[in-house]
Amino acid sequence: MTALDTLALRPAQVDCLRACSRAGSLRRLSTGDWAGNRRERAFSGLTVGDLRDLGLLERHPPQDGYPATYRLTRKGHEALAALAAQAEG
Repeated sequence: MTALDTLALRPAQVDCLRACSRAGSLRRLSTGDWAGNRRERAFSGLTVGDLRDLGLLERHPPQDGYPATYRLTRKGHEALAALAAQAEG
């Protein structure tokens, strides 16, 4: 069972997650470089809130004058790795 299997995603959500992964959106999220880009959210079909609700992201509060960021959780890293493995195989 992969991390994707444990998320119990609808097929449309898996497609959106794949699109988001291909676009590098999840990697940018993991470094906090999301910046509320509406075009990217519209493309991926998943909002930051959706990804957080799925347990893929966690919010880190503002620190030292920097705005709040979102980071991939362990589950998020596992899901991203599972998507990469599916793309290769």
